[in-house]
Amino acid sequence: MTVTLRTKICAGIALLAFVGTQSLHADLRDELLEVFETSDIAEARTMIDAAKKAGRPEGWYLSGRLNMLGFNFPQAQKDFAEYRRLAKAKKYSRFDSEVTEALEGVAEGNLQFDRFQDIVVIDAVKVNKDKFFKNLRLPLSAGRVVSASEIPGETSGRGVAGFISEGGDFMMWSQTFPAEKDSEDDDNEEYPSDADVSYMVEANVLTDGSLSAPKAVENLGEDADYPFMTGDGTTLYYSAYGDNSVGGRDIFIATRDAATGEYRQPVNAGMPFNSSADDYLLAVDEENGVGWWATDRHLLDEEVMLYVFLLPEGRKNFEGTSEEKRERGVLDDIRVTWIAQDSEDEDTDDDDESEISKTSEQLEQEQAEREKQYREKAAEIRKIQPGLKPRRHDCRIPVGPGKYIYSVDDVRSESEKRLVGEYIRAEKNLAALKSDLDRKRRTYSVRPDNNLGSEIITLEKQVENGKIEVTTILSALYKELGVGRRK
Repeated sequence: MTVTLRTKICAGIALLAFVGTQSLHADLRDELLEVFETSDIAEARTMIDAAKKAGRPEGWYLSGRLNMLGFNFPQAQKDFAEYRRLAKAKKYSRFDSEVTEALEGVAEGNLQFDRFQDIVVIDAVKVNKDKFFKNLRLPLSAGRVVSASEIPGETSGRGVAGFISEGGDFMMWSQTFPAEKDSEDDDNEEYPSDADVSYMVEANVLTDGSLSAPKAVENLGEDADYPFMTGDGTTLYYSAYGDNSVGGRDIFIATRDAATGEYRQPVNAGMPFNSSADDYLLAVDEENGVGWWATDRHLLDEEVMLYVFLLPEGRKNFEGTSEEKRERGVLDDIRVTWIAQDSEDEDTDDDDESEISKTSEQLEQEQAEREKQYREKAAEIRKIQPGLKPRRHDCRIPVGPGKYIYSVDDVRSESEKRLVGEYIRAEKNLAALKSDLDRKRRTYSVRPDNNLGSEIITLEKQVENGKIEVTTILSALYKELGVGRRK
């Protein structure tokens, strides 16, 4: 006897989040309008099937595109192969270049499909594509995703979105640089001199409040945009039409060497974050243990779906069937991610039906408890007031670009909490000594006195010792945190 919860879980449950119906990606919609004069998917499928039966190459091409959107890459590959066979025989070439590009996405899709990541999606919000990132409910500790035009300085040539760190002193955005007209070595350049070049750039706010000269981050792919930097300043998430793309925009990850500040070769974020449609942004909220990601994989071009998922403790591949992976990729219903991989009992020859029934009840109870936690967590995230910092500010210890420790609540281990507490005490003591020293120096400048002079000398030594104590505590804390010394 096999006990399964899948049917019970997926039936009759009220959703907290949006459940969509699969529609069309914008490019595919336009192609369907061109070929069949319709963008209704049900009507289009009927016409595509008829075109395939009639041996029309365009029917096989559009079938392949739909199968890519449905994460059925093996069938998409067969469709495109049949397109090529028929197109060659009929001397039809309308979609030849599109098929070549799509097959590259199919190859990458097959690789990523095998390494499909297991994540739990707890909420989904359908929003307008225009400035969709304004709907992210991120606390200030995660930084801010803003319109690129909100970054200080000249706004011409900027991309869509920018990132501003928690402290407001680190920023990233996409910037298009004008063509260099008088290059003497066009043939050897990665980009010809008559073409504009788009780079992701980063800049820091200087001590006088001005923005440093933007520094280009190269090799992030074509039209890199929608940046998000993690709090420790070592991991950049962004969207681009890069190599190893499934199709459209994909989300990529580039890590930065803490010692040199240089970015390593970016890698594709993989599935389910990427699809053959456009996937725009991945943002991490470490404070609340969730991530946000944006995609238009099954929506029209004026809408984007924002998904909220639980941050996994480590990468774990989903070992379900191909059909279950496809359901988790399309994500018409987020509840498919709520089903634990071990939610089925093995067949047993045990004749004790009561024991089997008991095991089934236990599994159902555990699943129900998980679902309750997911709904409660989603409700909690929806209450976040973006950009607010509801926490104490006892100190300001820099631990990364735009990332700070403000109190003992911002560290985890007891040794870290002890060191932060010691730093707060030492810093306050040093501030009091400096204030007393400044006051006595002002008094001495008006009424010199030998006793007061001796007190000033003593205070000067105490201030120096206080500075040494603060530096020593900071060094110990950075060592405990595993980060480099911050200036």
